[in-house]
Amino acid sequence: MELTQVKHEIETLAEKHRDEFEAVSAYIFAHPELAYHEMLAQDQLCGLLEKHGFKVQRGAGSLETAFVAEYRSGKPGMTFAFMCEYDALPEIGHACGHNLIGTSGAGAGVILKEIMERYGIGGTLKVLGTPAEENGSGKITMLDEGIFDGVDMALIMHPSDMSMADDISFAAVNKTYTFTGKPAHTAACPWMGASALNGVLQMFHAVDSQRLHFKDYTRVHGIIVEGGTVVNIVPERAVCRFNIRALDAEYLKDVISSDRPVCERRSYLRRCRCGNSAEWLSDKRCPQQQGTCDSSGKEHGFHWRTSYPP
Repeated sequence: MELTQVKHEIETLAEKHRDEFEAVSAYIFAHPELAYHEMLAQDQLCGLLEKHGFKVQRGAGSLETAFVAEYRSGKPGMTFAFMCEYDALPEIGHACGHNLIGTSGAGAGVILKEIMERYGIGGTLKVLGTPAEENGSGKITMLDEGIFDGVDMALIMHPSDMSMADDISFAAVNKTYTFTGKPAHTAACPWMGASALNGVLQMFHAVDSQRLHFKDYTRVHGIIVEGGTVVNIVPERAVCRFNIRALDAEYLKDVISSDRPVCERRSYLRRCRCGNSAEWLSDKRCPQQQGTCDSSGKEHGFHWRTSYPP
């Protein structure tokens, strides 16, 4: 088996299947679905894989919109997986290109299956549908539930303005802070109230003041989820949510621990109470295997400069 010839055959197969791949991508783009609700996208991708001979399980573990597609060669070899993302963003749909990510993962599986059959390559090929990348983390749930067990290597494509075989990976958590104050009529007796919204605003100012001291590649960004109901009532409840990322788990914990006294101090100053909850997206950074990245870049002829920490 001559590798250059195989590459040309892969290009030929990609062109052969272009129309059906683009049709799936266009359909998903035109029908954006939010995290954990990607039923149409799941159906499109599973249908494509079933059409090309994969055994497909719709729903995986506790995730209804996940899927596992599998091709077994019947010969010994490694277990390799392509991953698909296919959830959209609120209001702006597939601005992150998950219609491309999902279709590329499934399409790569279709092509690699044909190559394995043509050349008698052993092993097992999987295509894993990993929902809820934008709000939650389907991959972490699937990892915790054993769906990645036995997989030797997994690849995913993300659209970009450049080709690179390596990218950054964060440890990450979503934290929700709830401030509770005291309502009062803002015209009649505002001094009787305690604004929960002021606590949230002070929280944002305090986080911004700390950015100077964060280590490189630390990310803390948030939104106000609730800020009151009507303008003539002092807000009794206000909620903000932050996504916090760092290059390693230990430093992520340091960043999170620094937010707690900020929350308590802001609530004290505004005569409010503050509680918080955490949704762990990934408690550890998952750096790519460098040998795999180097090999992938070389074989695809990519020219890239790795500007992220190893």
